[in-house]
Amino acid sequence: MKRTGIICLCLMVVIGLFGLTGCGEAMPYSEIKVDDYVKLGEYKGLKADPINVEVTKEDVANLVQARLNSEAEEVNLEKGDKIKNGDVANINYVGTINGKEFEGGSADNYDLTIGSGDFISGFEDGLVGKKVGQENIKLNLAFPLNYGATDLAGKDVVFTVKINSAVRPTAPEYNEVFIKSQGDYNTKEEYEAALKEELTKKQTAEAKENQKNALWSQVISNSEVKKYPEEVLNTYLEFNSKQLDDYAEEAGVTRKDILEQYGFASEEEFKNVNEDSSKVRVKQELIMKAISEKENLEVTDKAMEDMVKKLEEQGYTDEAILQSTGRNITEYVYLQVMYENVLDFIVKNADISK
Repeated sequence: MKRTGIICLCLMVVIGLFGLTGCGEAMPYSEIKVDDYVKLGEYKGLKADPINVEVTKEDVANLVQARLNSEAEEVNLEKGDKIKNGDVANINYVGTINGKEFEGGSADNYDLTIGSGDFISGFEDGLVGKKVGQENIKLNLAFPLNYGATDLAGKDVVFTVKINSAVRPTAPEYNEVFIKSQGDYNTKEEYEAALKEELTKKQTAEAKENQKNALWSQVISNSEVKKYPEEVLNTYLEFNSKQLDDYAEEAGVTRKDILEQYGFASEEEFKNVNEDSSKVRVKQELIMKAISEKENLEVTDKAMEDMVKKLEEQGYTDEAILQSTGRNITEYVYLQVMYENVLDFIVKNADISK
């Protein structure tokens, strides 16, 4: 029996402009006097932690292992071999509660990665050390109290398992042959130096992004919405609601089913979350627009062209952006460039001290 959980619907709690989570073909910020809607707080001289990246030997070693694991080959285990964490076991299992089988508690020829956490606690651990070909393995377990299927939550269960077969992912040796297969490297020192540089760049980029997000959160907290432009807010509300209907249609289920899947107990709960998150989004865009105007941050054609190119390289098409955001490519890219301009300005004018 698989572990189930609540999937949270992303309703644009953060700006996420580059994440293609937005909406609204009509975004008439250019048609409103933004100062009538938002009161800017402090956005210059904000305090932030400096970028401090340190790649350790352990970080490099972990990346080496990850690269080795990515090229692992599956080796078939023989009958009688013991199961270890990481093995992929093909199993038959039957689950019973009070001696009776229950719906969804049994399967044949199921491939389970031991240690993945896909099954309830104790199931996978109970197979470690058991042998390929072993039958009638009894696992006396209990479903978690917060289990997704409420009719099973907290109940004792017995699983009877047979291990049909298993494979063990086996990574190549970390030697000269492997190193040369990764690029123009001759020694471990050269290869690991390159990995350290790669990790440094990645961690620096992540640290910069975290710094920007921390500063942006301060700007949001410091600012206040006087009133919300109804046309923009309603566009968000309608788009989010329509997304639910679209998901339901694609999945061939009802809107109620989708609401439950995303963890909403009722339409009223969805309505409240939708309104709150949409207001957060509108507030951020109003702030972004207000700072851009106040500081004369220009959205240039060159910047927009570069953004379009970046999107294309990531595989996004005009149609995909329209379907995902409700904005045409020009509107969407314009807002993204404006957002990046504002964040860059805030960072440049921040108090970044040790």
